[in-house]
Amino acid sequence: MRNIMLLLLVAGLALGLVILPGGQGFAQSSDASKLASDSSSSALAFYGRLQTLGFLQNLTDHYRDNTRVYLYLKQARLGARATYKDVDFDVQFALGGEDVVKAPSPGVALSLLDLSADIPVTKSWRIKAGQFKVPYGRENLTDEGMLQFTDVSIQFLGFKLGRDVGIALHGNCGTFTSIVGVFTAGGRDVPIRYIPIDLGFPMVVARVGINDGLDENLFNIQQNLVESSSGYALFLNGLYTKDSKVGHSTALNVKLDDKSLLLNSNWNPYMEKGISAEAEINYGTFKNGYGSLAILGGRVQGAYFTNPFEIAGRYSFLRPDENFGVRDNLGTVYQILDSKLIQELTASVSYYLHGNRVKLTAELPIFINEPVITEPNLGTYPLIQQPDQVALAGPPTKAPVERQTVVEARLQLQVSF
Repeated sequence: MRNIMLLLLVAGLALGLVILPGGQGFAQSSDASKLASDSSSSALAFYGRLQTLGFLQNLTDHYRDNTRVYLYLKQARLGARATYKDVDFDVQFALGGEDVVKAPSPGVALSLLDLSADIPVTKSWRIKAGQFKVPYGRENLTDEGMLQFTDVSIQFLGFKLGRDVGIALHGNCGTFTSIVGVFTAGGRDVPIRYIPIDLGFPMVVARVGINDGLDENLFNIQQNLVESSSGYALFLNGLYTKDSKVGHSTALNVKLDDKSLLLNSNWNPYMEKGISAEAEINYGTFKNGYGSLAILGGRVQGAYFTNPFEIAGRYSFLRPDENFGVRDNLGTVYQILDSKLIQELTASVSYYLHGNRVKLTAELPIFINEPVITEPNLGTYPLIQQPDQVALAGPPTKAPVERQTVVEARLQLQVSF
C-alpha cells in the first residue's frame, strides 16, 4: 500500500505539472518517460534504478558456516526531475529493503530520499532547498548508480553524511566553483520537535574548488567512465556543527540513518551527552565535556575504460579511535577497538550494455583487520557491513570484538531508466 501511494504521488506530480498557470500544457515526446512544453520552459522526466546483489563472504564464525552466500534486492529507486521556468525540482524514493534502519534498531522505513527545488538567483548562482545530499566529500556526493564498484569504500563509514534538510547556495565563476549550505544535522526525514531546549549551531558546510567540466551536477557526481565528461576537479571541504536539544532528545541523536561512526551512539559512548563538533578533510573529531573521539580515513582508486568494459581498483583505510566503546545501562564504558588500521583492497570489472542503462559488476573485496563480533549461539557479524551490531559488545565475557581478514566476491546487476 505504501508503494502504491508513492506511485500515486508521483503521478499526481505529473498531473500538477500538466495543468500549469496560463493554460500551458505538455506535448508527448518520442521518449515516453519525458514530457516537455512547446516553449521548452517546462519538462518532466522519470527515472529509476534496480540493483540486485549477490555475494559470497568468508570469515571465521564460531557457530555457523565460515562461508556465506547472499542474494539481495540492493536498490529499487523511483524518481522524477522537473523544470518549470528555470526552477529545477527533484524527487526520489527508495522502495526496496535498503531503506530499513538496520537491527538492532527498530525497523523504520524512510522512503523519501530527495525532494528539492533548485532556484536561479543570478546567471551564475542558484539556491537549492529541501532534502538532498549534504555537499561534503566526493564519495558522499557520488550517485550510487554510477560507482565503479558495487559499494562505497570503508573510509566512507567514518565520514558518512548522506542526506539532510537544508539550503545551499552554489555557483561558479569560470572554473572556480563553490557551495555553502546550512542543514539541520538531524538527517533526512527529521521528526517534528517543537520545543528547542538548548539551541546549538546548525550544520554548516562549505565545498570550494576547481571544476573544469568534470562534474555536470555538483550534487550528483558520476564516478564511472562510461558516458562521462572529460575534465578535472579539485575541491576542499569543511563542516562544523554543534548539537541542539530538541524536544526530548537532540538533533544528532534523532538522526535515524546516514550516520558516521562519530555520530553513531552504538560506537560513540559520549553521544547523548551534550555538545559536539566535527571537522573533516577525511578527518573527523567529536568533542564534549565527557570525552573526545577522532577518526581518520582515506581512499585512492583508479579505473581503465575500454568500451564496454571498465576495470577499477581501490584501496581505502579507516583508523578508528581506541576510545570508541559501548556504554551499558549502568554507565560503564567498554572499549571495542584499538587504533589498528582497517583496510580494504577491491578490484572490479564492469560490463555496460546500452550505455549506462544496464550494468553488470563483478568484484573481489578483501577487508584486512576488519572488526567482527559474535552473537553467542547465533553467528558472527562483520561490522563494516553491519556496524550497528557493535551494540552486542560489552564485557569480554559477553561478545568481544575480534579482528579478521574477510574476503568477499560480489556480483551486481543494475538496470536504470
